[in-house]
Amino acid sequence: MLARGQAVPLANILLITVSVVPLVAVSSVDVAYGLVFTLIAGSVLAVLLVFLAYAVFPARGDATGQAKAPAVENCPVSAALANTAVLMSLVILFVTTPSPVSVIVILTAITILRQPALVGGGTAYGLVMGNVAGGLAATTACLVVVLFPSPAFLLLVTLFFGLMFGAKIAEGGESSPVYVVGLVTFLIVLGLGLAPLPTDSGSIFISRVFSVIIAAVYTIGMASVLRSMLRARVGSASSAM
Repeated sequence: MLARGQAVPLANILLITVSVVPLVAVSSVDVAYGLVFTLIAGSVLAVLLVFLAYAVFPARGDATGQAKAPAVENCPVSAALANTAVLMSLVILFVTTPSPVSVIVILTAITILRQPALVGGGTAYGLVMGNVAGGLAATTACLVVVLFPSPAFLLLVTLFFGLMFGAKIAEGGESSPVYVVGLVTFLIVLGLGLAPLPTDSGSIFISRVFSVIIAAVYTIGMASVLRSMLRARVGSASSAM
């Protein structure tokens, strides 16, 4: 459904649920139930906030005219098979070897795999750079917020970087997926930096950020390779017919 651009919000929440909830249930079934409730409530709240944002900041006429339909894969079957293989490999890894970053890694991977432009080496490199840029922006924001601990300042810093990435996403174009990945990485890494951590939090924070970036590079690389292989196979089969 995601590869064909059909019912994207519903498909996305289902994908997140079936991927993340089992990982949490390995540690605690009660927490997994709570996560399901949180996902449902968060999805409803996100929709309401989007409507509120558009009511407060209505889109101009030229902006609405530039709205595009969801991007669709040229070969949706190949993309779906490749994405499933990459995501399942990560889920199986974290089910067998639990990790404190399993959930955020899976969420990052899902965000990356949703980007339809992940087909070539140049685009894959761009997504890696978007991931790294998001991590660097979040680290900078985290350091600034730690120096000036204030909810209002945190709001301003998050709004500033969110608008930077959001403006590029709103422009659309081929580079839009890169900024989507960058924004998601920014939010995840910023959350890691501000979350309460055990002793020696500095090294743990760096370790978790490094784990997220490595997982993103793996997701981008494997998805690119598998999509190319499957697309070539489908193309040769079509030629033979």
